[in-house]
Amino acid sequence: MRGASSGGRGPISTENALARPWSRLERAGAAFLVLVLVAGLVATAILGTLAWQDGRRRERADAGRVRTQVVVLSMDVVAPAERAATSADVPARIRWIDRDGRTRIAVHRVDGDLRPGSTLAVWTDGQGAIVPAPTTRMATVSRTLVAVLVTLAATATVLVAGSVLVRRLEQRRRLVAWEQEWVRFAADRSAGEDR
Repeated sequence: MRGASSGGRGPISTENALARPWSRLERAGAAFLVLVLVAGLVATAILGTLAWQDGRRRERADAGRVRTQVVVLSMDVVAPAERAATSADVPARIRWIDRDGRTRIAVHRVDGDLRPGSTLAVWTDGQGAIVPAPTTRMATVSRTLVAVLVTLAATATVLVAGSVLVRRLEQRRRLVAWEQEWVRFAADRSAGEDR
């Protein structure tokens, strides 16, 4: 509000540019951050649901896998120093009997401490082929939890970064307004003293 007079010194501003609680920039920034929050929560729900459904699908697909006892027939000879440098697993020929009663032989990586004649358990599918261990409910829950936490962390990061950016831009705008107000005040004051 302008126009109040101060005894011949000219108009004095009674409006304080620094006192406004919310500028247009802050309102726009707050609206953007609310949209980011809502979008992040929606994305979290969608990704969590997709991760859960994928895990359950894997569990159902892996339901036919069977834990099978196999016998180690022979192992490739690997020097202990080489084994320690690369991995503790070495290739070995193993033998097992599948569900149909057929004897199967394959090369599979086993612990280097096993000897020929040792037994170990592996997972096989319905046709008797060696496959990775089936997906467990705990793995599904873990993957879902990781998807949800990563999405929430990304949302929080964007919210914090956006909040800091809006705050800095608003501080810069207010500092410019403060400087302009001081320049105008000094000019008004010096104009009043010159008379």
